[in-house]
Amino acid sequence: MFQSTRQSRKRSSRACAAAAMFQSTRQSKAFEQGVFRMTGGRAELREAAGQHQAAVSFFAQTGCAVLAILKDQATSWVETELPVQKFREFRNSNSDGGFDPKAWSAMVDMGWTGILVPENYGGSDLGYLTFGVILEQLGRQLCASPLFASAYVGASAINMGGNDDQKQRWLPGIVDGSEILTLAVDEQPRHQRDAIASKASASDGGFLLNGVKTFVPEGMSATTFVVAAKTDAG
Repeated sequence: MFQSTRQSRKRSSRACAAAAMFQSTRQSKAFEQGVFRMTGGRAELREAAGQHQAAVSFFAQTGCAVLAILKDQATSWVETELPVQKFREFRNSNSDGGFDPKAWSAMVDMGWTGILVPENYGGSDLGYLTFGVILEQLGRQLCASPLFASAYVGASAINMGGNDDQKQRWLPGIVDGSEILTLAVDEQPRHQRDAIASKASASDGGFLLNGVKTFVPEGMSATTFVVAAKTDAG
């Protein structure tokens, strides 16, 4: 069931992009063939290059259309399900959690948590521009959710700094929402990446952390933390 849900979400989130890319890919084949047939004459190469330019223009237009569709989806959902008034009600309810679990579950179901995660780890890999479109609409209504902390910051940290085993361990959990993974870096009143005093000492095959972190996004709700610390080797 878990695998089936992930595959279904991946298919739906990439459906529009796949339709746009099919035509673009087909049109650009002539250019690729022209490059490999450069000895066939300059006229042929110019013709192939012109077809490639048309394909690039087509993809740019359809890519914008896909983003527009996603923007409309996000805008409609946010205005209906998470207007500012609901945020105020949640804030005044003195809830122990930092976000509405039902809204978070809906974001997971719409595939937003997998936008930056590669397909082989259960995501859709639609990129930062697509993620920015979603975040923009959430920000318009002051939506409280761990989407930025986990699916953006946390996923990016694992994507950039994790090995294959770590990616396999944590990224699928970010996609299905079972993990809220955040980054713990700062220790000062403002960001100073060179002022890390926390220590990570080798212990029993792992590391023992000792230090204090401030301004940790979703620190009260996170299930997993990526912590910046210095080892004994510096």
